[in-house]
Amino acid sequence: MTKPRDRLRIAVQKSGRLSESSQDLLARCGLKFRQSRDKLFCFGESFPIDLLLVRDDDIPGLIAQGVCELGIVGRNVASEQRIEAESRGEAAFVELRELGFGRCRLSIAVPQEDRFEGPQDLAGQRIATSYPHLLGEYLRQHGVAADIVVLNGSVEIAPRLGTADVICDLVQSGGTLVANQLREVVSILESEAVLIGARQDFADERAELRDLLLRRIDGVIRVRESKLVLFQVDQCAPGRRDGGDAQGRSGRGAAPGDAGGYAVGAGGVPRGDHLATSGRPQTGWRRPLAGGAGGENAGMNTTPEFSALRRFDWSQASAAERSEALSRPLSSSSDELLAKVQRILDQVRADGDGALRALTRRFDHCELADFAVSEIELAAAAASLSDELKQAIDDSRRRIERFHRETRPQPIALSTAPGVMCERLPLPIVRVGLYVPAGSAPLPSTALMLCIPARLAGCREIVLCTPPRADGSADPAVLYAAQACGVTRIYKLGGVQAIGAMAYGCDSFARVDKIYGPGNAYVTAAKWLVSHEQGGVAIDMPAGPSEVLVVADAMAEPEFVAADLLSQAEHGPDSQTLLVTDTEDLVGTVNEALAMLLRELPRAAQASQALAHSRAIVVDNLDQAIEVSNAYAPEHLILNVADPRRLLLSVENAGSVFLGRYTPESLGDYTSGTNHVLPTYGHARTLSGLSVQSFQKLVTVQEASAEGLKAIGPAAMTMAHAEGLHAHALAVQLRLRAIASEGRP
Repeated sequence: MTKPRDRLRIAVQKSGRLSESSQDLLARCGLKFRQSRDKLFCFGESFPIDLLLVRDDDIPGLIAQGVCELGIVGRNVASEQRIEAESRGEAAFVELRELGFGRCRLSIAVPQEDRFEGPQDLAGQRIATSYPHLLGEYLRQHGVAADIVVLNGSVEIAPRLGTADVICDLVQSGGTLVANQLREVVSILESEAVLIGARQDFADERAELRDLLLRRIDGVIRVRESKLVLFQVDQCAPGRRDGGDAQGRSGRGAAPGDAGGYAVGAGGVPRGDHLATSGRPQTGWRRPLAGGAGGENAGMNTTPEFSALRRFDWSQASAAERSEALSRPLSSSSDELLAKVQRILDQVRADGDGALRALTRRFDHCELADFAVSEIELAAAAASLSDELKQAIDDSRRRIERFHRETRPQPIALSTAPGVMCERLPLPIVRVGLYVPAGSAPLPSTALMLCIPARLAGCREIVLCTPPRADGSADPAVLYAAQACGVTRIYKLGGVQAIGAMAYGCDSFARVDKIYGPGNAYVTAAKWLVSHEQGGVAIDMPAGPSEVLVVADAMAEPEFVAADLLSQAEHGPDSQTLLVTDTEDLVGTVNEALAMLLRELPRAAQASQALAHSRAIVVDNLDQAIEVSNAYAPEHLILNVADPRRLLLSVENAGSVFLGRYTPESLGDYTSGTNHVLPTYGHARTLSGLSVQSFQKLVTVQEASAEGLKAIGPAAMTMAHAEGLHAHALAVQLRLRAIASEGRP
């Protein structure tokens, strides 16, 4: 049988202790299969990786024969067949990964009444086992001569049947040994599921598929190892034995078997494998493993310290106090930060791709041979997402595209005088660079907001950079969103180094003309620095922390207002949220709602820090509320009032406005159709949000006939002489003389 060279094959146990966990691992990696009639071969539907369901002891042989490239098998099987292969001078496969499930041990057990003080007590004994090579190696290492009785099953009953004196078999709990009057005396191998593969490298598509799958397996393992544990603490006095305090913040996590323990997957999603269920506990969060990956939930706490919105009476305040009340958190673009960013930019400009790889290794903790996202990675990203998420992205894309298409600049042509035609043409910026961050949370919505207007503008070259994850892959939702918009030149570059690559160019792509997209303080500083260099690239707009101002009256629901404030506060500690209201009692009810809703947020710690420098401004009336908003010039302005259209007429400065009780800011972030890349830090006084026009130049064109020149030329000459620019006047005068010499009327 000739195996296709463009598809990878992986073999797993058809049935048995590793089967379900192996297939679950592959599913978590985004692999989907269609089973054949014989139920042994499963065709890969998500990307070109097929599955073989076989006996576990057949898997190493299939790899050795080249039938499969990868296999999942217990280390006991792999080690047994490795020793056998080496005894024949062969080396057919290698162990690639420990997978962390199916743990057991290969142990020697003797009848309960027998004495055992060490390996020498095995001398002359008949030892039944299914692992003669592993057992033989152990005996040789200890210089023991014994008879090995090879059995293919039911090893544990061999002493009772008289066919052996001792056994060597797999042990998990030890219950089977006890049932057969045996006791475990020594373990000769610790086993678990391992991924094995062929020794030889592949020169075709299978090598890339193998590397991609390995990265995805690494990512699944990392998430599993960095899982959060929701521990439970009994309500006892502060002197408890685990060192917890009276508020229920325990000094340790619940270990397996502890009363009150409950396992929770990464992100706080219950996995359902309860460790215990007794007691009436109080809950909190902690990480069981120091240094685990998956920092998006760092600092997570179900009971964060809550800072109520500080009340501020606008009418009673002085001008200086009002200015202070509308001040934003201090910008983190300090001299020290700018100096750090400049050093990184200088490194990228001087050393190119070498610097990019070193910086990616340093900041993103991964090695990348190629920054470009391949077609296989794009296909795998799409396959790994749920249909629900893909549908949401596609629906949002269509609405965003419709709004941006209808609002893009149109060519204009008009006659300003007889024989004089003036035009304005929107022309695309040729090369644009888009930055989609993926720090504490990936942002596929930002990919939509950048890619759609860039494509509608007609930009010839669109480059998108997004940070790689620790396993070397990019966020699949970001990749799917970009690809859905028609952008496929995607590079796994993040942070300052990504801005430097787009500003100066690298081996993968030429420098761009303009850089777009949000980012943290370092990315923001990098964009500012490259845009201020001699001949530097342009940038979309100055960026700052996310912000919202909510104007609310007595009709506003406190929970709606609180949720809108939290939707910006959860972005990060430097976000700012302002409530402006003419209803004094609303401040207290909104604070109560904030305290209640905060307990439900996975990012409660970040939101709490942001609320610490937010405030509630009480005004005399809603007209004064709009005055406050115009002075602040918010990124997002929510008018949660009975008649929002009336107030809209007075709005002068805002990035985007949301009208009425049923229009949360979240709609603009994702699904309404407008763009969520907006001016912050007061720049809404002079700047607009991102649009198709942001990716274009508006070029004017004029054309004059002889009649037109005669009509407006004399006025141009008069103004040129007045300004002392005589060559300007001469350019008109010479043409008018030529027209006169030709005898044109």
